[in-house]
Amino acid sequence: MLRWRAPTRDDVPAWRRLLAAVDAGEGHGEVPDDDELADEFDDAWTDPRRDALFGFDDKGSLLAFGWVQCTPGAVEVHRVRLWGEVHPDWRGRGLGRFLLAWLQARGQQVATHLPPHLPAVLEVAAEDFLHDRIRLFERSSFAPVRWFNTLQRDLRTAAPAHVAIPSGISIRLWTRDDDEATRLVHNEAFADHWGTTAAEPEPWRHSYTGAGSFRPDLSLLAYDGARLAGYCLGSAYPQDAALKGYSEGWIDRLGTSPAFRRRGVGTALLGAALRAIADAGLDVASLMVDTGNASGALALYQRLGFTPVERSVVFHKPLVDR
Repeated sequence: MLRWRAPTRDDVPAWRRLLAAVDAGEGHGEVPDDDELADEFDDAWTDPRRDALFGFDDKGSLLAFGWVQCTPGAVEVHRVRLWGEVHPDWRGRGLGRFLLAWLQARGQQVATHLPPHLPAVLEVAAEDFLHDRIRLFERSSFAPVRWFNTLQRDLRTAAPAHVAIPSGISIRLWTRDDDEATRLVHNEAFADHWGTTAAEPEPWRHSYTGAGSFRPDLSLLAYDGARLAGYCLGSAYPQDAALKGYSEGWIDRLGTSPAFRRRGVGTALLGAALRAIADAGLDVASLMVDTGNASGALALYQRLGFTPVERSVVFHKPLVDR
């Protein structure tokens, strides 16, 4: 039997060790460091004292966890995200079913406090090769709604091609003074995108430009005079290099103000980001794309040499009684 309780910051090292064991079994080559995990305790949209549950054995080893994270006010729906893992050696014993049941119950409670003007859903996600997990979701009445591809561009085999910058546009590195303008353009660019919530200043800094993984030297802005036309935010996770066998720069967010679309601003930013990642000595550029994105983002990435390496599925379960 496991001992279940809410987590504290002191549990971060044990949490990292559990995620490392999960990663070793699934082969992603991605394990958050302690600072990234500690940041979860500062998320404005969750309270771990009520929204998280950690399970320990009698020796104090963390063997399973669940966490509810709510994104109120996303496009057309409130999303209550359910996240959890079980140590590979402890799977097949009903812990996953127990955690999913607890997460759903807590998610339902969270949803009762959300503004009533939008419907709410419970949301889970899994890589498409995790067949047991997907069956668990489907048996609990979750249905697939969206697919995301992780794409990579290997910068060791060929240098990034030169991409022309549109007339009147200048590209430069992001600075802290640009942060608020970047946030506002981000909200404009993604206002109609699936699953997006308008970023308020504090969550924006917490999740994006204030995160420990954020790299200003990999983040570019496109200006038309004094007007911000688009942005590309980059990050890096050096602790993953030993697991993956290569270093990696992430293109986390790429957006263009609606007034500047179809002028090549996004293409120019992506080209500049690839050069910045290569100039930083990183081996690979990576990003994630919604395959249902109607803006043509997937085609843009493929034109610049990105290829898919992983696919994940998002599942929803409507909450009708709240």
